Amino acid sequence: MGAIKFSDLPSLSNHHVDLVRMTDENIADTISQWLVLERESQGSFFTSVCWLKHFVSTSQTPPYLARIFGAGQLTGLAFVFFRQKKFIKQAWINRSGDPREDQVWLEYNQVLTTEDPRTQLAILSDYLCRVHSVDEINIGTSTKAQLMNHQSNVWSKVLWQAKGYSCTLDASKSNLSGLLSHFSKNTRSQIKRSIKLLNGMGNVSLRRASQVDEALMAFEEAGKLHKLKWQDKSGFVNPFFQTFHVQLIKGAFPHNIDFWILRVGETDCAYVYNFIYRKTAYFYLAGFQTFSDNKIKIGLVSHVLIMLEYARLGFTCYDFMAGDDRYKKSLSDKVDEQFIVSYRVKNGFNLVRYFYSKIKTQAVNFCRGVHFSKQNRIK
Repeated sequence: MGAIKFSDLPSLSNHHVDLVRMTDENIADTISQWLVLERESQGSFFTSVCWLKHFVSTSQTPPYLARIFGAGQLTGLAFVFFRQKKFIKQAWINRSGDPREDQVWLEYNQVLTTEDPRTQLAILSDYLCRVHSVDEINIGTSTKAQLMNHQSNVWSKVLWQAKGYSCTLDASKSNLSGLLSHFSKNTRSQIKRSIKLLNGMGNVSLRRASQVDEALMAFEEAGKLHKLKWQDKSGFVNPFFQTFHVQLIKGAFPHNIDFWILRVGETDCAYVYNFIYRKTAYFYLAGFQTFSDNKIKIGLVSHVLIMLEYARLGFTCYDFMAGDDRYKKSLSDKVDEQFIVSYRVKNGFNLVRYFYSKIKTQAVNFCRGVHFSKQNRIK
């Protein structure tokens, strides 16, 4: 079986990897190791011990801890989940590979490391292919800076991709006029009009959940509104999603969890669930009440008022994360892309899969082209 060879990575031959199955007996030691490396690394909330310990403890898929060493020092950590999909042995990095569990949706996924995450991922992938006969390694959602560069012994297939948006925060954005000045004229107009219309319905106020019970209540209320909008696509219809977040809120509030509630008059109209980590606020999900007047943009108003609060608190970034939504574009000054990528070893079976996928894609594109051409002739 082929593998990512160290001949492709000549400067990395002094690294080695070991894999430890997680048990109740070694979880405390794992958390200790993770915390030490986390303090020295540049990871996100999603590679923090806070997120991953709750995911690992909730998942029904047995996890393994991968440790990468270089020059006798620990340089990288990641959780690996193995899955057998027909004839294919998969390894998932910090995700279980179970769609039901992965609906909790981690972003900025990478090997936690003090070095280049792309290099550490290549070292880990080589090990998994050589020692554990893995056919494909899956990771995401991740930015290009967190993914492997081209390796000669694997194909990379993008399974999903989307743009992500964020807004830098500083003192100039700690008051409404200062923040609005960074947005387009149309966005400013929508926000001001929405605030005026909402004020006509009652006093508009924003509060931050101060107790874990209040945060859990906000999560429940957000779920009701979220399901009204997204129906079966909402994570709130997934028991694993619910269980994971209840445990995360109980374990991480208030240090890494924020819930904001927007009230209009005597009615709570919006619930915004954020993660906070290293002066960055990550917007995760929200539940918004709908209004008959479509000029009321409750989402825009909620995010703007929350961004003001974070700017006043000294945060440096409000990250809307992945999703090509119009409101994210309107309120952001940075854009990036995130991907879920499958790295597939160049063996005989994957060779067949690779060419079958290419032929299928070309056939679908051809049929679409023919259909489009026919429709143009009809018109």
